[in-house]
Amino acid sequence: MRRGAALAGAAAMVVALAAAEIAHGADCHDEPGNWRAGSAIFHQTCVRCHGEDGHGTRRGMPDLTSGVMAYSSSSLAAHIEHGFRGPGRPLAMPPKGDNPALSADDIVNVVAYLHHAFGCG
Repeated sequence: MRRGAALAGAAAMVVALAAAEIAHGADCHDEPGNWRAGSAIFHQTCVRCHGEDGHGTRRGMPDLTSGVMAYSSSSLAAHIEHGFRGPGRPLAMPPKGDNPALSADDIVNVVAYLHHAFGCG
């Protein structure tokens, strides 16, 4: 009887994980880019505002460990490239995190790192 309950529980977990993956979109798990290269860029450019842990270094900075990561990869890349001010937020992220040297490949790599480090939302 216990084995049957364990198998039913395992099956329910597999279904829940599959549903969660569908809800988040395939691009979250099949992210293009090199997350290791994105990590280096994040730690050079983004960490001063978003912090090592992604919680933000001061009030008004978005928490990358919460709903922010539910944005699509293309939205995250656009926010990085063009800057972004969230509704009701007093601070805006400057284009390219105030690093004009970031290339399109750098941005793809940062998005890959964000998903690797902080999940899918």
